[in-house]
Amino acid sequence: METKVDLIIPLKGNLISLRGLLAALEVDCKLIRKVIVVHSSRVQSSVEQNLESDKLSIIRSRSFVYRGLDVAVYKSAQALMPGQARNFGISKSNAQYVAFLDQNTIPCMHWIRNSIRLMQAHDRMVLCGSTRYSYTAYIQKVIIASSYGFLPLTTIPGSVLDRRALIRLGYFLPNVRAAEDIAFLSRVYDFYGTQLIHRSHGRTLTYTLQSSSISYYVYKWFRNYKSSAPYTLLSLQQIALLLSLMVSLLLMAYSWNSLLAGWAMDSPLYIPFVSRITFALIVTFYIVGRGFLIPFKKGAYRGHCCNILDLPLILAISFLLDLSKSAALIYRLVGIHGLRAGKS
Repeated sequence: METKVDLIIPLKGNLISLRGLLAALEVDCKLIRKVIVVHSSRVQSSVEQNLESDKLSIIRSRSFVYRGLDVAVYKSAQALMPGQARNFGISKSNAQYVAFLDQNTIPCMHWIRNSIRLMQAHDRMVLCGSTRYSYTAYIQKVIIASSYGFLPLTTIPGSVLDRRALIRLGYFLPNVRAAEDIAFLSRVYDFYGTQLIHRSHGRTLTYTLQSSSISYYVYKWFRNYKSSAPYTLLSLQQIALLLSLMVSLLLMAYSWNSLLAGWAMDSPLYIPFVSRITFALIVTFYIVGRGFLIPFKKGAYRGHCCNILDLPLILAISFLLDLSKSAALIYRLVGIHGLRAGKS
């Protein structure tokens, strides 16, 4: 197989964290022309900042060979957003195929070889990646049940694209922290929706959670949602609608007997304890939906993942994450109104 692939990996942290990932790629080293690592600095330098992917300030670059892989590392002088790092990697690539991984996504055996064979056998230009989340501690299992779920998700990591498709699709959104992958995948489905290789045809990547801190994920959700692509606004709008509905139901219940029954207990419209009943129903629906139905849909209660005893903790973490998303929504709304006020 003469086909060559350039593999792009955004990196924050040190190169040692890539050891396991690069070791897993060793079996495909003859197919990988170059591993392009875009190393984002955590410390801001005095170099002028610029969000354009082709104008990054690269303070140094170096190449080395590891387990038969040609690795090129580009160290940025600034903190990069995920899409911005991928765009820079694309600009340094010239192989027939371009593939993507993240630093903590470990590919299965012969991931590159199997992907290229599938694409060529089905005459396809895009293979979407698929990632399954895993854990090493109990609390990580509950966090996955409350958020990502245990079923494979379509992801940019694991995706392989013919360069001709990449030219047609364009670059990633460079200046958002999250949902740049959703925006890119949306374009993929628009252009190649009927010609995609479904993720079930390929093996999944494995992403093992790196932290067991609940506060870390609460902060991560807030950080990502407050500075994400517009595609997450639909999710935030859904949260806003649910919050509005709950508040409206509570206000309606509180005023029901006063407005419709005039506090006359013999009125057919009088409902005893209507406020308490409404509040209890809202809480019950939230517990059933957020604690059981949504995690069940994401594979949480199937196989040997979680059981009903995990429900209280799943519910508690889900509630904290929902609060974080709600706070991000308020932050964005305040920011939008503040921007409009400033312009006026």
